[in-house]
Amino acid sequence: MLIQSKDNQKLKLAKLLFSSKKNIKKTNFFIIDNIKLIKEIHLKSPEQLAYILVCEKTNLDSLVFNNPTKIHFIEKNIFKSSFTDKTKESVLAVCKVKKPDYLAILPKLKNILILDQISIPQNFGAIIRTAAAFNIDAVFYTKGTTFYYNPQTIRAAAGYIFEIPILELNKDTLIFLQEKSFVFYVLDIAAKEYLQDVNFSKKNAFVLGSEGNGIISNDLKNDLKTKKIKIPMKNKVESLNVAVTAGILLYHLFFKKII
Repeated sequence: MLIQSKDNQKLKLAKLLFSSKKNIKKTNFFIIDNIKLIKEIHLKSPEQLAYILVCEKTNLDSLVFNNPTKIHFIEKNIFKSSFTDKTKESVLAVCKVKKPDYLAILPKLKNILILDQISIPQNFGAIIRTAAAFNIDAVFYTKGTTFYYNPQTIRAAAGYIFEIPILELNKDTLIFLQEKSFVFYVLDIAAKEYLQDVNFSKKNAFVLGSEGNGIISNDLKNDLKTKKIKIPMKNKVESLNVAVTAGILLYHLFFKKII
């Protein structure tokens, strides 16, 4: 099938998904604009793959699917005018958002990350990828954090959003974690205790805020008992990029066999 109209519903939905987090949440669809990641979701979570949009005359030799009826070609001029300012790719996939099963995931957790209002998608994606590499059980995010189904987050995560549970942190979940004896560690430049000096618990929650604002969610800042720790640094550097901080933290924990 060749799509030749800008009014095509599949095309219009794809354009919407590039524009805002609100549209992803409203429609329960998200978009992938990387052929390697499209192949990955097809292999690992095929039920999420709704359909694929392809600019006509694109070579699809490397894109093999069991269900070719999901592939829709778009007239070249229409594809370019619709997506040139959004992506350089010529193959896009519209996918269904998969809602996490909290009841199945929560009882199994031992070491988790909590991200507080991380606004830059690339940072969120890089942290997800690092968390998967170093054996973190799940990544939680607070309200105000960029959505993990953002196209930029997906690219930065390099497909690992399909490998590790990613959940929004709500009050009920926070209460559950406290009741299960999780110890909450906040990375804070003003902390007195260094990362390498900490005797960690059997169940740990590591809380990271943005380098600009730190921890700002009330549930984490005011209503939660936490232990503040910091990474040793020289040359009077005040802070690190949050994704870099996550990498240093998780490597240390992995190397010390804490996670």
